[in-house]
Amino acid sequence: MQAAPVDCPVQVRQGLLGSIVSLESGLFLGDRKMVAIETKYIGGTNTRGSRIKAVSGNGNSITIGYPHEFSNAECHFQAAKALCEKMDWAGELIAGGTRSGYVFVFANSDRFTV
Repeated sequence: MQAAPVDCPVQVRQGLLGSIVSLESGLFLGDRKMVAIETKYIGGTNTRGSRIKAVSGNGNSITIGYPHEFSNAECHFQAAKALCEKMDWAGELIAGGTRSGYVFVFANSDRFTV
């Protein structure tokens, strides 16, 4: 995953199992810490361009136009970030790939050791 542009208030760093993304807008607190955000690519049609949809585990969603200036993983992060901004959520996100896109979880969620 490429680093975010300088004017974007995020930090991306590589972790052992994937990328760790920080939103610098503040700490994420409260019962929303366990909400996962799933993103998926929606292909273009004759009337609409390609898009990425982000849906949280509690049903909130947002769809953004495919941001071609970013890499694939960064495009999905942009959708997750847009949903966080819409819901006024902030914190550190950890990303993981799925068959249909990516899942982002907040780093302060419950942790389990394998």
